[in-house]
Amino acid sequence: MKKIIIADDHTIVRVGMRQLIQESYPFCNVVEVDNADDLVRRVLAEDWDAVVTDITMPGKTGIDALIQIRQVKPKLPVLVLTLHSEDAYALRAMRAGASGYLTKTVAAVDLVDALERIITGKNYITEQVAEIMVSAIFNPEGKVSKDLLTDREMEVLLLVAKGKKVREGAALLHISASSFATYRSRVMEKLQLFTVPDLVRFCLEEHLL
Repeated sequence: MKKIIIADDHTIVRVGMRQLIQESYPFCNVVEVDNADDLVRRVLAEDWDAVVTDITMPGKTGIDALIQIRQVKPKLPVLVLTLHSEDAYALRAMRAGASGYLTKTVAAVDLVDALERIITGKNYITEQVAEIMVSAIFNPEGKVSKDLLTDREMEVLLLVAKGKKVREGAALLHISASSFATYRSRVMEKLQLFTVPDLVRFCLEEHLL
């Protein structure tokens, strides 16, 4: 009997994924968690056939969890399934050790195909993710890139670009307003930006919005 763990902070998403997985694997034991800390704890304590994780969750990100998991279980199949576009997080997820990357806008059949592929020990790479990975290889060294940002800084970048104020963004990420402001300053410095309009323009040029 296969055993798969799902990490997502939205109950309706977990329920939908559970139903979809159990339709394809009727006897599969599907376990749900709603944060990265619980995901790491359960994954390291038990044996699993695959992991499906979101990126943005309260506390640590799914990529933070992936890095921890890879240190102990380097061959465990991990599929990242998120609302974030491939341009935003696919490259950093694959570099962290993800077996595949999908957005939540894909058809149900794509999720099933991805799971079947990673469970057999292969990677699931969409055409768009492949293009991003190739572009990264040929990206001129020293060019300002979103890949300079940490996962948390990327989250802050996207929230600021979407017009979220400091307190609003901090609440969404479950951090203090001062921490959010600090992350915003780091983002501006790393990307060599000076104003919020500059930041929005950068996100548009990078296809993050």
